[in-house]
Amino acid sequence: MLSLSQSSNSLLCVEWIPTESGLEVINYKKLSYSPQLYTDFLDSIFNDFKVKNRDDINKTVTLSLDIDNVCITSFKCASEILLDDRIKWYENNFLGKYITDNYDIYYYPMDENNSEIMVIYISKDLKNNILDSCTKHNYELRHLSIDIFSANHAVHIYNYSSNDNYILWKIGKGNNHHLLYYEKETLRHYLKLKCGKKIECMQSIGEKSLKNNLISLVTSILDHNIDTNNKFYDKIYLYQSKNNFELLDKIYNQDKENFIIMDIGSNFLNRASSRKNNNYNLLGYNENGNSLRGIDV
Repeated sequence: MLSLSQSSNSLLCVEWIPTESGLEVINYKKLSYSPQLYTDFLDSIFNDFKVKNRDDINKTVTLSLDIDNVCITSFKCASEILLDDRIKWYENNFLGKYITDNYDIYYYPMDENNSEIMVIYISKDLKNNILDSCTKHNYELRHLSIDIFSANHAVHIYNYSSNDNYILWKIGKGNNHHLLYYEKETLRHYLKLKCGKKIECMQSIGEKSLKNNLISLVTSILDHNIDTNNKFYDKIYLYQSKNNFELLDKIYNQDKENFIIMDIGSNFLNRASSRKNNNYNLLGYNENGNSLRGIDV
């Protein structure tokens, strides 16, 4: 399995194979790479990343895109209207013909009543370029995802229970923070914050009460005033895509019992390796997590 994830101007590459004792990572590398619509992107990757497993029978690849490569929005509508009818109404009245003709569109209900729908759409040109490059090199595209949503598949590596309500928290570059809130494996909220001198909500999709709870939680943590007695979650999984670890440590040290740093280096990449990397430098590889979906690691 070849797993690729894009983070800003970098591409994280992992090659792993199944063995009798579990998955074995045989190669991984971070490339400086800024794909332009992913035209012939595998050509460039294979110039710098030498695939070790040459099995032409099982050539599969997963890809996780930087969230800036897609559009994410949402809409609300009366839950008593059939979902297909709501989608048709939304496309006709809001997205318009240009978007529906030029983008692949995906819909994800965010609550039990389907009253709010997350909408993700990706350029058909970009997606077709990805598929064309895979075909050129005889690879099957097994899964295509988006950074933090792909990292959610890696949560299963850690101290995870399917009965948990948990938060997945990505500390990004430029003071950008992304959070997902899951109730028993069901996504209930997506939140993007700008955390500088003040916290600014850039995007919120899901119930308003969850938005308020998440913002209050982040504010209390960043102010070093966390209240562990009023928890609405079981665990918080932390990772980041930047190089300075000071904030990550400050967050984690406030509640080590309930915060889990997603140390994918020790748990997946390096566990059978002699490499001596600082594992914090490998946290971004959690976004290769979609290659692990449905697999016991």
